[in-house]
Amino acid sequence: MKLTLIFIIFSSFLSCQTSEKEFIVTDFDFEGKEYEKTDLKIDIDSRNVDIKLMNEYFYVPYYFPEKFIDSKYKDQTITIWRNENEKTDDFLENFKNNNWTHTYKYDLESKIVEYSYSGCMICSNMPYNYKVTYDENRRVIKLQNTISEKQKFEFKYNSNGDIIELKLYSSENKLKKQIALK
Repeated sequence: MKLTLIFIIFSSFLSCQTSEKEFIVTDFDFEGKEYEKTDLKIDIDSRNVDIKLMNEYFYVPYYFPEKFIDSKYKDQTITIWRNENEKTDDFLENFKNNNWTHTYKYDLESKIVEYSYSGCMICSNMPYNYKVTYDENRRVIKLQNTISEKQKFEFKYNSNGDIIELKLYSSENKLKKQIALK
């Protein structure tokens, strides 16, 4: 009986602990030279280190879809209007009403291969168009913005599926930031 009680208490203690992950964040100047390196410890419970976590704690990548793979969409292009009731074929009318679109292009394996936001170059809603590259395990390994800032994000994973390295490159293809899981 005592042994069982000790086991239950110990198990409860373990399940309440959080999982701390250590990261090294390195920032680079305009020439691609390292100028700041920071060690960070983050309590993330038992979550995987994925794109959502990178955005939540490090604010990169900036824009990405909720899901990169969706079996509902196979070889389709989906366009979602900000206001479905005000959509029109007239660009100026959409511009005047700030009625921008999100567009998602899926391949034959239901993976997003391109996603975009129509936005506005002269206002604060900057447009983007990202091309997505996957590895053999259907994990995102590159996001390449083809308009505006033309940034690129590259990802490396460990065998558990955690992102162990994220690199952000400028439009001049210079390394701006590297986040590495220790």
